[in-house]
Amino acid sequence: MEYKDYYKVLEVDTLEEAYHGANRIIQLVDEKLRITVKPGAYDGQLLRVKSKGGKGSSAEHRGDMYVRIRVSPSIQFKRKGDDLYSQHTLDLYTVVLGGETIIATLTGQAKVKIAAGTQNGKSIRIKGKGMQVHEKSGAFGDLLIQVQVLIPEKLTEKQRELFEQLNSTDQWIGRLQHEPKFYGRI
Repeated sequence: MEYKDYYKVLEVDTLEEAYHGANRIIQLVDEKLRITVKPGAYDGQLLRVKSKGGKGSSAEHRGDMYVRIRVSPSIQFKRKGDDLYSQHTLDLYTVVLGGETIIATLTGQAKVKIAAGTQNGKSIRIKGKGMQVHEKSGAFGDLLIQVQVLIPEKLTEKQRELFEQLNSTDQWIGRLQHEPKFYGRI
């Protein structure tokens, strides 16, 4: 009853394919085998296909095929479990005054409200817009967007005047500028 298990690596080209699921063909010695990668597949996942390994002492005794999933990294999203992480650049005016922005998700675009006073580096959680949970239909992780504030590099004379005017009226910001740094207090 001696038989041999086979081991293969299956490349999933994009995070989007891992999200939606995909089909691949693996060439074995004497046959082609269609492998279905279910939605929510993850890098390093091991699939077992019974009786598709090496032949044993008889036709009914075969080893198994083990397929290791390799998901190519995404440029736009990082995956941690079923949650996705991304960065989104916002202009200074939107983070100060509040507003809306359009962000990319794995299923298209989504409109997100930005609260007035949003700080650089703040993460905004969008429930249910992460990866589909593997083998749990209808269950999804979250998408966490880290805000990156784009500070204007060149101001017109009028914009500079307005910022200076704003600075002179806001006592908290003015006090913050003249306060000794943390290391200066040690």
